[in-house]
Amino acid sequence: MVYAEKMTFLDALWWSFVTCTTVGYGDISPSSMLGRIVAVLLMLFGIGLIGMLTGSITTYFANSGQKSMEKPETTDELEKLISTASDEEREKILEITKIILKG
Repeated sequence: MVYAEKMTFLDALWWSFVTCTTVGYGDISPSSMLGRIVAVLLMLFGIGLIGMLTGSITTYFANSGQKSMEKPETTDELEKLISTASDEEREKILEITKIILKG
């Protein structure tokens, strides 16, 4: 942008940051065709980067919440869970099992 738009390095850096983050204050904008092509590429890169970052954070939290809801992997673990349950919890487990088996 320094060469395409004949601006200072600091202005080009500011414009790049504002464009990449999709804020686009409009105080500095490209006027040449090369500057506009660079702007379009930078906008697409900024949107893609923010989208990937947001998706990665969402995946992290979704996977960490899912681990706490995992089912026991073996029948030994299930038997251990049932044997430590109270009478009320055993009744609820039985009701849930009946619902699942009907379903």
